[in-house]
Amino acid sequence: MMGPTIGLLGGGQLGQMLILAGLPLGLRFVVWDPDPGSPAGKLSTRHFCVPYDSSEILEEFAKLSDLVTYEFENIPHPLVAELEQKVSLPQGSYLLSICQHRIREKQTLQQLSIATAPFRSIASTRALEECLQKWKTPVLLKTCMGGYDGKGQRKVDKAADAKAAFQDLQGDQRELIAEGWIPFEREISVLVTRSTEGEIRCFPVVENVHEAGILASSLVPARISVDLNRKARNIAILIAQGLRLQGMLAIEMFVMPDGQLLVNELAPRPHNSGHYTQDGTNICQFEQHLRAICGWPLREPKLHSPTVMLNLLGEHIPALKSWHISLPAEAHLHWYGKAEARPGRKMAHLNICGASLEEALEDLERWNLRSTPKGVHT
Repeated sequence: MMGPTIGLLGGGQLGQMLILAGLPLGLRFVVWDPDPGSPAGKLSTRHFCVPYDSSEILEEFAKLSDLVTYEFENIPHPLVAELEQKVSLPQGSYLLSICQHRIREKQTLQQLSIATAPFRSIASTRALEECLQKWKTPVLLKTCMGGYDGKGQRKVDKAADAKAAFQDLQGDQRELIAEGWIPFEREISVLVTRSTEGEIRCFPVVENVHEAGILASSLVPARISVDLNRKARNIAILIAQGLRLQGMLAIEMFVMPDGQLLVNELAPRPHNSGHYTQDGTNICQFEQHLRAICGWPLREPKLHSPTVMLNLLGEHIPALKSWHISLPAEAHLHWYGKAEARPGRKMAHLNICGASLEEALEDLERWNLRSTPKGVHT
């Protein structure tokens, strides 16, 4: 028996993996993505390969969809707001508007009494200089919208650098935010899911290592105390309840040397740091998201294999071609099928499972599949 047809806004690798998780459940998918090489579009029943501002497509897309979900944040908010008036869209446009805009996101977290880095809206070089003076730390200057994977941000160490950073990010033409530099001990994330029925489940806490603003690796279980693990999950549940979440939310946090947790940012959909769930837990993040938006019972995620997830970018592909067919059984390659391998572009990921996290890390080093990400053993 066939289930509902899911309208998917965005057709990248997250959409691809949503479809791969949904097909065995009897779900069908139509995809709206302007990229003719869309990984998700290749697997869909129908691919609307048109720009997101093509209003003539909206009616047909809505009619073909029993419900709609978005797989990344850079979908135009007006499109989502209009679609939710025509078809069920459980994630909603409100959550998207928060997660698309860094200041709104920080303000929302403040309203929920969630600790974050100090921040301020920046409309002038002078305002940026005042942040440096007040916080007594370097400042991360970021665009309020559109930045991801390290794009759209500059580190400002001193007042003499403020003008160049402000101009580089075109501060006279778009909104900017300054955030105080955080001397964190570790980065972690929690994936929390809330169904349309209000049921909430958390996946195991993930430890993340970034390089040049891009996630390099994820380690599960995170190497933190039981108390910090509990605190991180409680923060995730509080945010999910406060936002009346429907679907998946990834919450990135900083672990401070004194044990305090600061929330860095939110992603209202399945997340790169959750890819380990495809091989390390009893249910993957993609199926759990689909269950949540369909109103089906959620499963309690359980880690059965400690896992290291390794992101494979465009620059890693030449080496990948030489060893991918001889991977050991403990290594699971997930290939996205993108035609062009550019430096910094996410092309695939590798899940390395072991009897313990230490064993998985040792396997990664022994196999020498690619250079170990900086800090992965710290």
